[in-house]
Amino acid sequence: MAHYKKEWEIIFTIRYANHRTESNDNTSSDRDQSRRLRNQSLPGCEMGCLFCYAQFNKTGVKSNRPWGSYLKVKVNAVPVLEAELSRIRPERVLLGSTTECFQPIERKYRITEAILKMLNKKKIQYVIMTRSPAINDYLPVLKKGLCAAVYFTVDTLPHGMRQKFEPHGLDPAESMKAIEQLCRNKINTIA
Repeated sequence: MAHYKKEWEIIFTIRYANHRTESNDNTSSDRDQSRRLRNQSLPGCEMGCLFCYAQFNKTGVKSNRPWGSYLKVKVNAVPVLEAELSRIRPERVLLGSTTECFQPIERKYRITEAILKMLNKKKIQYVIMTRSPAINDYLPVLKKGLCAAVYFTVDTLPHGMRQKFEPHGLDPAESMKAIEQLCRNKINTIA
């Protein structure tokens, strides 16, 4: 299980809980969008990995706070995605391509869960990229739907290095248990 400072959670929750979005940050052409759609409902990150490329994208660069100390929860991501899906019919939706979609704050807002349920209902296939054991909270939804694959990143750094590079990182033993559970439930998992 991840170890997070309680006061840190309160800071980002208060400051970023009401962020709204007009799109789901799709940068590919309309032709590409007809086949694939990328959903980014949680820009920013609680984990704060020093090596993460996402800190240099437009959300990270615009923030004047250190990477790993903020998270923008797009509280209207579900209706925005639903509107986009009424306009285009992608073959597949990619979740978690830039930042983790199963961050601890997801347990409060359940945005990723609502997106997965909507994709299941609309019979749209999806792929998930994650490093969070919290994905297993969503097994009933994943088993009902069209989850094509879960790409699961596991940290294998020694503990001391992990603390330096991933100050709020996840326990590799918990990640391995999560992968085992996904596989036992016949979810196509690549680690």
